[in-house]
Amino acid sequence: MISKLLFLAKRRLLWNRIAWYFNPVFYWRLLRLLFRRNSGRRFLGIWHYGNSPWSIGDPLTFIATISALAVENGCKEIDIAVIYDKKNPIGKRTTYHGDPIDSTNCKDYIFDHLSLFSTSPFPGTVYQFSTDEEFRYFLKKNLHRYDLYPGLGAYLCGQYDYHDFAACDIRILESHYRKHGNIPELSIGDREINWAYWFYRQYCPGKIPIALTLRNIPGDTIRNADYSVWLPFLDECYRKYPEIIFSFVGVREEAIPEFYQLPNMMNLIVTKDYGTTLREDMALIRTSLFHMGTMSGINAISIFSEHPYLLFQMPNFDRYGHKPGENWAFANYYQKTFTTEQEMSPLFLLHQFEEMYAKLDVRVWQLRTRTHAMPKSGIPTVDMIRENEK
Repeated sequence: MISKLLFLAKRRLLWNRIAWYFNPVFYWRLLRLLFRRNSGRRFLGIWHYGNSPWSIGDPLTFIATISALAVENGCKEIDIAVIYDKKNPIGKRTTYHGDPIDSTNCKDYIFDHLSLFSTSPFPGTVYQFSTDEEFRYFLKKNLHRYDLYPGLGAYLCGQYDYHDFAACDIRILESHYRKHGNIPELSIGDREINWAYWFYRQYCPGKIPIALTLRNIPGDTIRNADYSVWLPFLDECYRKYPEIIFSFVGVREEAIPEFYQLPNMMNLIVTKDYGTTLREDMALIRTSLFHMGTMSGINAISIFSEHPYLLFQMPNFDRYGHKPGENWAFANYYQKTFTTEQEMSPLFLLHQFEEMYAKLDVRVWQLRTRTHAMPKSGIPTVDMIRENEK
């Protein structure tokens, strides 16, 4: 009873519109402002879209890297500065024939991409700046508080640009693994994870989902899927393993028309047909039994985690200090990467699939799904699910 009265008194005080000089809340908060303790140095990751790619995998690799560096520096939270120039958003990556991202549409893309930075396992504050001037003003005022990655010199010179295909970041992650025996795992919140389990129960009842990412975009075609190999493999899986369903995750344009003409369409679901977001796609990958596909940006959500995967067509693995047949130092027993030197065939894919499928305990996945599956409400202050059940 007393606690309820205290709660009601506090609530009334906070909602009271009396003049500030009579309000005790004002004086309490003023004292906290004047005598606040120094929170100590923090870690700031700087991602500049004028130097680095407007992609999916590269920002995820960056987040994994700054997370490892934060652990090394004893930081419990990471702030991230996301910068783009609204007048020239593509920056140094501009082309002679024009760019798909320009001053007219960059604002639309930036808000989609901000969700990538929510995967930080040590979430602090994400700042978004639309000009270098805004960010430099912020940095000048707060530089004394931060350890930076990339360093101040690399940022000012624009040298941190993934021109080496993230080899410098991979070296940091592998060094961290050799020292600590693990790397910080990219984070997907419980809200999205529970929803993803619910999605599979709702739309794939009685099936075991395998996340499928098949790159199919113009440029850098060495990583694109060869459908003369993958389509026969999908047919054979349907024949031998009718309990399996492939959950195709990717951008809408990557879902080829042939998917909808397959005799095994009951064993393949295109998640974009259900209007999934980028965060939801990442959760659907993480909650599948395992992940399979050609090398693509979104695969980073599995690579920097403990989630099982089979990933193919990794080009130029030697740039990371690895030979064909090797893997990332931080990869576990259930994670395999194959380079472009590996000849692809339906039989090879099937062999790798069967080998992975035999390693994993389907009953554990089914129990986890039953335990955690839950739809989500799109309005945080209203439990729409409960209201709909009344």
